[in-house]
Amino acid sequence: MEKPRSVSCGGTMRLPLGYRFRPTDEELVIHYLLRKVCSVPLPASVIPELDVFHTNPSHLPGNPKENKYFFSKRRGNLPKCGRTNTGSGYWKPASGREKVIAVPGTKQAVGMKKSWVFRPDCLRTRWLMNEYRLVGSPTTRNLLQQAMEDWVVCCIYQQRSKRTSKREVIMPSIIDFMVEDRGIDDSGPPQPSSSSSVITAVSSNEVDQEASSS
Repeated sequence: MEKPRSVSCGGTMRLPLGYRFRPTDEELVIHYLLRKVCSVPLPASVIPELDVFHTNPSHLPGNPKENKYFFSKRRGNLPKCGRTNTGSGYWKPASGREKVIAVPGTKQAVGMKKSWVFRPDCLRTRWLMNEYRLVGSPTTRNLLQQAMEDWVVCCIYQQRSKRTSKREVIMPSIIDFMVEDRGIDDSGPPQPSSSSSVITAVSSNEVDQEASSS
């Protein structure tokens, strides 16, 4: 049987041909960052570790048009300006507000989202970053709380140019199932497998159970 071919996506992961890693905010926080912190196996090993706050985004491998995802250690005490220096520029908060990431179908906050912009020597660039962190609850254990404060997951990408053609198709934020013209099955589109990112409610008790079983 022929082994499925795979391609590098953003220079950081390998996925079967036709697949794109486009998780939602909730999926990133619940199915990847939370599992990373709890030492629970991830749905897929597609997010590497990197100190993004001290890395120039233009030096990242892969296609600059692709979104890049990384696990990173949180920064220590930041200067009053909130900047993090990479040596050839700095990451600056895009705004002072954070977006609440809630468990789908509930108002239970599970994470926060913060936006950053990269500026080399005070020049404007199109490099942006979304940083996702976990938030605990009164019942969260001390060890788990510490781990939650240590890790974040980041999405680094380039803002679309205003000159982008209006005819460009904007892909949906889901895994794409694409097949080549040859060998197309007339029985209909493929069904998502059980490994697809399906959001499930995660309570504080479930978090503690996963942490204790690891």
